[in-house]
Amino acid sequence: MNSYRHLVVVDLSSYGSALALINQFSDDLDVKVFEISPLGSAALLILMTKESMAAEVLKNEIIAYRSAAIIKIAVIKDAHEELLKTYLSQNNPGLKNEMIVLESPYVSDAMLAADQLLKKSISLDDFRVVRTFPSNSILVASHSELNHLVEFGNQNSNLKSTLISNVGASLRSYFEVVK
Repeated sequence: MNSYRHLVVVDLSSYGSALALINQFSDDLDVKVFEISPLGSAALLILMTKESMAAEVLKNEIIAYRSAAIIKIAVIKDAHEELLKTYLSQNNPGLKNEMIVLESPYVSDAMLAADQLLKKSISLDDFRVVRTFPSNSILVASHSELNHLVEFGNQNSNLKSTLISNVGASLRSYFEVVK
């Protein structure tokens, strides 16, 4: 991510709104576009800034400019260095013994959760966005101790969570194939 360490993740009701936000706020110096994607009839926009205050100001300006089009918005300050690598399927640390699967219809919620997992030293093994509408964001995380995952799942009630204890050989091999 270089010096762009702060993210503004916006789930929008239309792709046109995402383009309008890029036109209004991205200058490729202070605000860079990391991703713009259609999600069925909706859209995802991820912007990056160098300063955390700039990300907060940007969030507020986006809300003021296009509030009717915003489904969900999140600011991720000091994003973990592995977050975007995992999002792009460029990082797979290796499955641990205990697993949690987290799901959300909002990429912004999933991105926040992914960053929190990484900052708690919980391995993020998979991050998928099913690009339909409504979308489904899926995080697979693992740890050697189940209690870390249970605690995280309980703290994030806006995400559907499934705990899988004692990951077996066939499930483990599935994740080794997709490495």
